[in-house]
Amino acid sequence: MKKSLGFVLILMIIAFIVPMVSSSIVFKQPNPVYNIGDELNTKVDVSSLQENNEFLVADLICGAKTNELLRVPIKLKAGEQKSQEIIIDLDRKVLDGLSGVCFLRANYGVESVESRKFEISSEVNLNVESYSSKVNPGESLAVSGKAIKKNGELLSGVISLNVEGLNIYQTVSAVSGIFSVNFSIPKNAKSVEYNVEVMAYDKDGNGEIMNSGNSNFSFKVNPVLTKMDIALSELNVVPGNSITYTAFALDQAGDSMTSDATLTIVSPIGSQEERLIQTSQTYQIITKANSTSGTWKLIISSNNVSSEKSYQVEEYEVAEFKVLGNILTVNNIGNVVYDKAIEVTIGQEKIVVNGTYVPIGGAKNYELEAPDGDYDIFANDGSVSGNLGRSFLTGEVIAINDPNNKRFVNLTSGIWILIILVLGGVAFVYYKKVAKKSYYGATPSRRVSILAATPRADEVQNGEKENASLVALKLKNYDVLKGNDGVKGVVNGIVSDARRSGAYVEQGIGGALLFIFTKSVTKQADNTLSAVEFGKSMVEKIVDYNSKVTNRIEFGAGVNNGEIIAEYRGGILKYHAMGNSVFGAGKIADSASDALIISDSVHAITRARVKVEKAMNGWKVANIKDNSKYSDFIGKFMTRQKSGRDLV
Repeated sequence: MKKSLGFVLILMIIAFIVPMVSSSIVFKQPNPVYNIGDELNTKVDVSSLQENNEFLVADLICGAKTNELLRVPIKLKAGEQKSQEIIIDLDRKVLDGLSGVCFLRANYGVESVESRKFEISSEVNLNVESYSSKVNPGESLAVSGKAIKKNGELLSGVISLNVEGLNIYQTVSAVSGIFSVNFSIPKNAKSVEYNVEVMAYDKDGNGEIMNSGNSNFSFKVNPVLTKMDIALSELNVVPGNSITYTAFALDQAGDSMTSDATLTIVSPIGSQEERLIQTSQTYQIITKANSTSGTWKLIISSNNVSSEKSYQVEEYEVAEFKVLGNILTVNNIGNVVYDKAIEVTIGQEKIVVNGTYVPIGGAKNYELEAPDGDYDIFANDGSVSGNLGRSFLTGEVIAINDPNNKRFVNLTSGIWILIILVLGGVAFVYYKKVAKKSYYGATPSRRVSILAATPRADEVQNGEKENASLVALKLKNYDVLKGNDGVKGVVNGIVSDARRSGAYVEQGIGGALLFIFTKSVTKQADNTLSAVEFGKSMVEKIVDYNSKVTNRIEFGAGVNNGEIIAEYRGGILKYHAMGNSVFGAGKIADSASDALIISDSVHAITRARVKVEKAMNGWKVANIKDNSKYSDFIGKFMTRQKSGRDLV
């Protein structure tokens, strides 16, 4: 009985199971990887051993999320097989957030089957294959590469490039995965490393990004020297002091950079000195006491970029005093003509030496005299003073003489005052006589062309070679003005001034005048400054006359230096000019236009006192420095001599 019951139970189980396994489902396996936007194209084969009519349901399962892709009814006869295609665009709407590792599950009746696992990805592999790691400002940077989707297909989409810090954003199309981008670096880009973010992506019909990938690379902008500058510690420097400077090299962004450079130091007279330096370092220029006064230039240059800065070396009038035996030597160690009054003390007697006029780098000697004996000697010019030692002197009285001019420089104060008074009286009487005369021009024994000829050498019998300063005046419209009383008055006044200045006057033909300043006449070794001062006064007199009349004097004036063989006797100067001294003065005057022009040689001697501007054939005189600042010192000395006591 029990065996029968068991057999019946087995038959019932078999009868229940057979309908359940009567259907079968087979998947066509999907691809291993899909990118968003790809088409999922597969099929499901459904068969049954018996007649069946059920829904075929296909789901996409990614992790814990499920999305139904298909639900269709399928009716099968016994032993029949049907195929159902599943074609789906894997866009954002269908996926609804599904991605990652996924699989398909199909159900038919009680039968269920799963596909193999596959990946749904939005990833794009972006490879930047070519770019420059360094680039100059203002140049272009080319970037190229390839974009491949995770499924292995080449991306057809957009490539965007963003350079952080340069405000550069650019997009291009990727065709079959290949892209190339070209962009310019700003000319003022800072010299730093820049990060570049490259993004590849495609979009769906709604403009939403489906797949994307990123890549980064960096490049550096090279520093390019664009500007140079110089910083100075002082813009005005006293000779003997130092000035510090720092040269700066600036790149395209105005940032400091280190560079080797050449510094050129240009003096006011055009001489140059070069130094190799490094930017951003501090250097020093130590000026000498005799450094040329005026504007000095510093020119910094490197790689064809340069800059210039100027500083002023001030005028420095200073001398060094020495005594050897009975000779007092005044050495000019400054950078301008030394023309200070010197108070020399011999024993207890103080003497003022005037008219020193020692050229730059030169020296002047004075003979010291005193009744036989040893004397302590002191010198003081208001800024430099010192004990020059003790010397044995001989003589009748305490005095200082200039051996070069063979003339007396200074005596004791009482004798000096007496001589001044006597000479002043004589000069006044002589002036009163001369002032009553009326004449036009000079009355020399001969008239010559200043530009063409000079007196013959055979006229000079016992002459000596002397340095002369020659002032030429050319009245260019003389033919029109001759006979004009006003012009006569001006010329007569100029001739009188010249003679009072110690010049010898020679009248040429065609309205030309020559004024000769030479030692035979002036008793002065160097007449250069005196000639320029007279020429400046002469021009001012003519300019003043021109400002008051309609018939102006058209003129030119020139000053030149040169050597002459001179013989001065009985108020007549016989001379023979050596070289082009006279011709040069006339030529300068002929080229000048209502101005006083001095030659290069005259400028070299007087540049400390005479302010000039560069002109044709020489230098146009603008102004002459007033040396009256020493009058106070001399006045105090004279007052002290009168009162017999020292003044502070």
